[in-house]
Amino acid sequence: MSYNVPKIGSLTDFTSVVDNPIIKIPARYSIMSDLGLVKPQYHNTNTFIVTRLEYSDNKITPVQWGTAAKNDHVNSKSYLTLQIPHYAQENAILPQDLDGKFSWEQVVAADRIQGVQELYEQKMGQAKQAMANAWNAAFLQLVVDGTAAKDSFGGLTNYYTEMSITRKNVPMTLSDEGLDPMLAIYEAIDHIKDTYRGGTIPSRFICLAERTLFDSLERHPYTVDSYKYFPQMQSTEILNQGLRTGGLGLGGYYKTLEFGGVTFIRVDDNEMTVGEGRLFPVDIDDLFEVHFAPAKDHFSTVNTTAQSMYYWEDIVEDKRIGMTVETNFIGVLKWPEVVVRIVKA
Repeated sequence: MSYNVPKIGSLTDFTSVVDNPIIKIPARYSIMSDLGLVKPQYHNTNTFIVTRLEYSDNKITPVQWGTAAKNDHVNSKSYLTLQIPHYAQENAILPQDLDGKFSWEQVVAADRIQGVQELYEQKMGQAKQAMANAWNAAFLQLVVDGTAAKDSFGGLTNYYTEMSITRKNVPMTLSDEGLDPMLAIYEAIDHIKDTYRGGTIPSRFICLAERTLFDSLERHPYTVDSYKYFPQMQSTEILNQGLRTGGLGLGGYYKTLEFGGVTFIRVDDNEMTVGEGRLFPVDIDDLFEVHFAPAKDHFSTVNTTAQSMYYWEDIVEDKRIGMTVETNFIGVLKWPEVVVRIVKA
């Protein structure tokens, strides 16, 4: 017998996949998941085409009365064919896993033997979290270096290389208290607006900033001084070193800073390169995508619309419960030119 784990309807909170109260594995925060910036796409094969339509900036010119110029506003469309990698993991429940084992809930009192159902739920919770961790890592990889795993053997798709784009690097000099860091922010925003050709003008920006970059910017004299003149909650918070999140629906784990028209979000050094940040718009609908493929080794799933995760089990007589989980996905950075690397200088 086989069946699918229900598809996650929203990709905004992968860390809440483990929702059974019996499971004691803590959820790991992931900023990309919590912000809901990754748009899901579900396919019925393991290959697909990424398309980029770049709108022309040509303008119409005056011509002689009674005539019309031919339309020379040619938009540019580019294609990238990708294959979706396969991620699968096997586990099993054996009689010896339960023999003499007490329930974790009653480990102190030691008065209840652990049952198959409880161990089953724990193992499933671990498997779901492992898949969520893989998604989270892939999304951060898109932001940090613009790459995604293209196969199961260590190969990478570099979206900057594939789309012939050179990543914009902007130094932010925070060691000089007399130099306004807003100059670096304006340089990054100007680059994004000048290079994006997706048909709109980006206007809302965030920057995922590693702790050392964030902390230096937060305490920079220009930043502190700017908030003295704004009668808002954040001005009080920053002056009292009690900065909190706001406006993005994030939990208290994160700290944010509004400066220069950008929301800076403080992230860990395992989520962003030390002393760096990535500044990008959040009002481009298809900037980040995750593409899922269906499982191929089962008649019930081949050529069907993909789900984000799959689960199968098989029971061997009264001796073994086999468990297999699977997710097939790839992250896509569709407009790498608008993700700017900020470097603390």
